[in-house]
Amino acid sequence: MSSKGEACPMCTQNCLMTHGNKTNSRTLVSSFFKVLIGDMFSTILYFPPKFAPTVSSLNGQETFLEDSSGQRWKVKVSVLKDSFVLQEGWSAFASDHGLELGDFIIFNYIMGSHFEVHIYDKSACERLDFSERRNQTTPNLAGEEICRGQSKLKNYVLKGKKYFN
Repeated sequence: MSSKGEACPMCTQNCLMTHGNKTNSRTLVSSFFKVLIGDMFSTILYFPPKFAPTVSSLNGQETFLEDSSGQRWKVKVSVLKDSFVLQEGWSAFASDHGLELGDFIIFNYIMGSHFEVHIYDKSACERLDFSERRNQTTPNLAGEEICRGQSKLKNYVLKGKKYFN
């Protein structure tokens, strides 16, 4: 039995990640990571050259970056010196998330929709709480960012006793 309905962006992404693009022998690249280095990381983000064909249809168009809390930032994909970049809107995202030298970011492109962005700091833990940077007042138990997979209390005790790198 066949169905003529369309899949949602998440189902499409999961299918592409599982099965790849069978019409093309090259593996479809749908995500990439960046380690923030240099002095321009807060004003411009360059897409890796191998990833560029994936977003070429977005040239000159707006899309969104969605962080781990579900908040979205409008950004524009453009071309600068023969490279695809995020420039317009990127500095607001970088500022609101307190991006720092050495942070590790994973970008998952949901085909035709937006990017899911996961930010890891130098502790190797994903940053999940950005409320302080957004001038909101919803800190977690310890007023610290929590590593995924750790309980709030355990993270609080470890931070209090300085058992972290």
